[in-house]
Amino acid sequence: MRWSCTLLLVIAWTWPVVAGEPDKSAEPDALKKLVDRLGSRRHSEREAAMAALIARRSPASIDLLRKAATSGDLEVRRRARHVLDYLARCQETERVLRPQKIQITYKEVPVHEAVTDFARRTGLQVVLNEADRAKVQNRKVSLRTGETTVWDAFQQLCDKAGLSERASEVAVQRPHNSPYREIGGRQQVIWLDGRHTYTRQEQRLVLVDGKERRPTYQAGALRLVALGGPARAGKKGPSSVGREVTIGVSIEVEPRLEWNRLVSLCVEHAVDSLGQRLQQPGIFVGEDRPWNPYMAQEVIVVWDGQTEMPVNHSRQASIKLRLGEKPATTIKELRGTLSAEVEAPTEPLVTVNKVLDSVGKSFKGPEGSYVKVVEARREPSGQYRLKVEVKAPPKKSDLPEATNWRIVRINRMRGGFEMPTATLSAQEAENRGLALLDDKGQPFALSAGESQRNEDTRSAQVYTLHYQPRKDQGEPARFVFSGRRTVLIDVPFVLKHVPLP
Repeated sequence: MRWSCTLLLVIAWTWPVVAGEPDKSAEPDALKKLVDRLGSRRHSEREAAMAALIARRSPASIDLLRKAATSGDLEVRRRARHVLDYLARCQETERVLRPQKIQITYKEVPVHEAVTDFARRTGLQVVLNEADRAKVQNRKVSLRTGETTVWDAFQQLCDKAGLSERASEVAVQRPHNSPYREIGGRQQVIWLDGRHTYTRQEQRLVLVDGKERRPTYQAGALRLVALGGPARAGKKGPSSVGREVTIGVSIEVEPRLEWNRLVSLCVEHAVDSLGQRLQQPGIFVGEDRPWNPYMAQEVIVVWDGQTEMPVNHSRQASIKLRLGEKPATTIKELRGTLSAEVEAPTEPLVTVNKVLDSVGKSFKGPEGSYVKVVEARREPSGQYRLKVEVKAPPKKSDLPEATNWRIVRINRMRGGFEMPTATLSAQEAENRGLALLDDKGQPFALSAGESQRNEDTRSAQVYTLHYQPRKDQGEPARFVFSGRRTVLIDVPFVLKHVPLP
């Protein structure tokens, strides 16, 4: 049942998004007719109206859709909310994937030094292949990128230095001590108590000698590259009817984004060099692996309340296509949509102004996050004591909602008791996004802090913080809670001239 729901969700999010600026010149009457057609008796008209409203993306259409979302007509209300949700996802994707701009200038710099410097300046894990170091030892590179994106600068460096990219190395290794246990009868236990963890590695971009460009699509901070694939399935012969081919793809994001997982990769259109339409046998789902716990009829999760649910963090996937009757050498155009889960860059989530006057008040942030001020006062020593309850946005890779999960909570402390609090250093407070600022935006120094342990890290956490003001520093003006939000992005992509293996 869970798989059928997943496929319906993937299909619902793969309507075509029209590139370019939204149509702001549409007449209100035409927009109103489109919204009214959401309740048409004909299914084709309802679908066409949804696609047209998505393509326009004008403020006027969004206002009409918001009104339609409260309509008494169930079909109009349901479809209007679908379109609004999809447009919100598009806006979120555009915002999260807005590329970072950089400028790179090299003049007669040794290639190995340029690669090392580029990695340092961009944060990309770019390395030279050890076997090719001797080949480029005496090679130098001159480069002036101008203001451009990280991925464009990376490609310019490769072109100027006479380098090409090898297939990305695996980002995640499955541990020897796996948390998954089969207990028979299509039942499975996942033991999550901190002893079973995944070793998460950075995905490296390995450069080798020689110029070679793979089919690539860039969407701001995200890049998708077509890789080689295994040989075609089926017997060789004059006809290729029924044969399937596998195309590997690799997805990279800028380092400021934290990759969580690939959710799905759906092909909507594929045509080869002979003009034949290629079919996709099925939709790729990011966690579809032989050891996937969802394949069991019942999953028992023995959970300590803190350890995160392991997920497949791989940035590589495979696209299976059924070939046409005539043998072709390339895929002329491959168009589809990928959905992925990333963590957006750190940003302020909740700001509490006039924090000393906000005792007992709660301040809301996105996706259920909030800050509640429990205590806020100046002590006789001159320090400021602040006690806050903080709820971070949920991580979508936490324990998923499903009917076949049975969760058994265990005591995470092995000594038979739990410490009620833990000390919190200034660095830990900064890492958790806790900051007290004066009216000039300058932070107060944390002299002491503690966090109240909670058996469920997804619940609100309570912090008691003591801040020491600097000499001549004014009173606290605001408390800021910053953090990352887990975002599900939908990225339409196009790959052209993909070689067929």
